Amino acid sequence: MKKLLAVFILLACTLAVFGQEKQKVAILPFTGGPDGDGAAIAGIISNQHDIREAFDIVPCTDEVNALVAGKEFGNNGYADSDALAILGGMLGADFVICGHIHSMEDSNLVITTIINVHTSVQLAGNYFEYEDFDDIPSLLPDITAIIINASHRNTSRLPVLAVVPFEITNSGIDNRDAEILAQILTIEIANTGRFVVLPRATSMHNALAELDTLVLFEAAKEEAGIPDDDAKEEAEEEAIAEQEPDGGTETAVLLGRSVGAAYVLSAGYAKEEEGDIEHFILRILNTKDGSVFAEVYENYISLIDSIADIANVARHFADKVKITGPSIGERFRTTMLDDPSKFWSVGASVGTSFATPLVIGTIHGTASPFKNSFFDIGIDFGFVSRLKGAAYYSFYPFVHFNYFFPSSLIPSFPLLEYGSLYAGLGFGVMLANYRFDDLYIFRRDAAADVCVGYLFRDFLDISYTLRTNFSTVSNKLAVGYVWRFR
Repeated sequence: MKKLLAVFILLACTLAVFGQEKQKVAILPFTGGPDGDGAAIAGIISNQHDIREAFDIVPCTDEVNALVAGKEFGNNGYADSDALAILGGMLGADFVICGHIHSMEDSNLVITTIINVHTSVQLAGNYFEYEDFDDIPSLLPDITAIIINASHRNTSRLPVLAVVPFEITNSGIDNRDAEILAQILTIEIANTGRFVVLPRATSMHNALAELDTLVLFEAAKEEAGIPDDDAKEEAEEEAIAEQEPDGGTETAVLLGRSVGAAYVLSAGYAKEEEGDIEHFILRILNTKDGSVFAEVYENYISLIDSIADIANVARHFADKVKITGPSIGERFRTTMLDDPSKFWSVGASVGTSFATPLVIGTIHGTASPFKNSFFDIGIDFGFVSRLKGAAYYSFYPFVHFNYFFPSSLIPSFPLLEYGSLYAGLGFGVMLANYRFDDLYIFRRDAAADVCVGYLFRDFLDISYTLRTNFSTVSNKLAVGYVWRFR
């Protein structure tokens, strides 16, 4: 009966499926560029194998497609994470992948971003140039990898960096060029993983409108001769009234505070009245005291002659903005422990081989450097022999490599709504000690393992191991508790 029970549990685990619920992503049609290219690029990304493996794809509704196709949203909406979060919420998605195509002289520039719908955070992005549409499929795997990695990123411990609307101080600068550079700079900073990046144009413009209203109110008070006894409001009035060509430092700080950001990215553009030299200043400011955290000031004769110029400028700025990154421990937690596809844990279990040893206790830990798989390293302690008159104990240190089965490989099984199935291979060394009165026997045998298990809600582990020393075969059925690192 015990062996039949073991076989039944093994069969049940084999029918189970990897039950972790996938997060939902909406892939919006890309705006701009040649007719049809935007929708085609979004479609190709949606059909990427890795994307479908990592997410449930949420189809866009006609209402959302109509909003995306709107002229106002198509021109600058993809720089506004608030608007994107609203669209994602309409679709019930956790993330939004979106992009815009900028038509250039001889090529097209594609800018892609991923937004967390629940926090409005721009997690990461990518940009690339193409001349022929047939070149696009070969460029998308890099974007796919960035998107998937970004979706696992835990930003709860990172400082918030708000990106305020960039200031253009005269009409000599092409607004389109400024918008491109603004998006690329935001992507470069988001990809560092050092900040929670909020390119929140809607919130920023609302806050700016409120500050402008304050300025008009203060001006009306002054004209009416009403005494002003509020120094703070006066300071805010002066900050708004004085539009400096250095990026509007004081205004940027006020806007950053309005959305709860610890830092704010402020930039200004200007062009000399005579000549083609363009001035650009980038500042990261501390919103607590208005101090400059980092600053870059450059001159360029042409800001956007080619994609190479854009990339070089963006990387140049990213290199100059020296920001203290997270500690080694924080990076390890972000990339390993906080990634739901990586299983790190410690645990203990008790089981039996239905023979010798009858009782097996195990302590072990898992390490998961790769997605959807883990190394299980531990030791079995065996007690109680079925041999009459024998005192017995054993140690079996082992290493297993296990893989979580994706749901696409096995039919759905109801139990797996609460857990996940894994299977793997491994090896160990059995160190067994037998004592019969005055006779002492010690055995050391190398063994290979085939294991399968079911992990219930990340704390209850049911496993079965088929073990052989290549001359005999034994089993181990075990139930145990695991504590997952978070």
